[in-house]
Amino acid sequence: MLGSGIGTDTIFNGITGTAKTTTNTNTCHFDGLNDKITVADSDSLSFVDSGGNMIPYSMAFWCKRDTTGSRDGILAKGVKGISGTLEYRLFYHDQSTLGFFTGRYDGNSTASSNYRDAYYSSMHSNSTNWHHVIVTFNGTGNTDSGSKLYNGFQVYKNGVLQSGVARGSDADGMSNLSGNLTIGQTDEGTFKLGGHLAQLTIWRDYKLTDSDISYIYNDGTVMVDPTSGAQNYGGASKVVLWMPLQDNYNDASGTGNNGTNDGSTFEPQVNSNWV
Repeated sequence: MLGSGIGTDTIFNGITGTAKTTTNTNTCHFDGLNDKITVADSDSLSFVDSGGNMIPYSMAFWCKRDTTGSRDGILAKGVKGISGTLEYRLFYHDQSTLGFFTGRYDGNSTASSNYRDAYYSSMHSNSTNWHHVIVTFNGTGNTDSGSKLYNGFQVYKNGVLQSGVARGSDADGMSNLSGNLTIGQTDEGTFKLGGHLAQLTIWRDYKLTDSDISYIYNDGTVMVDPTSGAQNYGGASKVVLWMPLQDNYNDASGTGNNGTNDGSTFEPQVNSNWV
């Protein structure tokens, strides 16, 4: 059972402090056809400041895809083709050379001049096993291959920083736009998740540090409550969405970004060792 085997007020993954754990006995399954969760547009889910400047953000989730070689959309804020809505998205491509994508958009289209993204071919492997993904964005959007930073993104699979490729030429950055957040699909109809999600978390104005990532992932055995602080974890107050996806579609962060379900179901697809 996800979250079992540890108490609180203990040495947790080498970190001394109160470690509040969380559990899943079910996870959320999407059928790859029409299932999705919709979260209404909110300023807390847009990653720009009051002056329109990009700010850091981070996202994390557990995923178990149903099949290999599929186009699996994880989430997107906004809709392609509806001008002034598209801000960001995460998805798996069906081509092994492309793997996993994370990107930011200027709201108009997914043409190269309207995005900056990164893709990770290493993320295509083990696609039907449970795996943990963390995406961070540094707020500036620079590329430094030596630190595996691509258009401002760093991506971790099962706690390991991945090598990727930067794409796109957009010069506008993101804006605070009017699109809803969709989970289980992207803005494009061909990218629909067939598989399970659990413990979806979004941090605003915060790039997870190495110690944060070690704490959140915890070798894939026990999940922690991301809204509860602990020594060497500084992101508790920056969580704007936390969906355990155990038995409801509510935002457990207290921010109020609750979801509305359309078709997805809860199934007991959990494992005591998630990797």
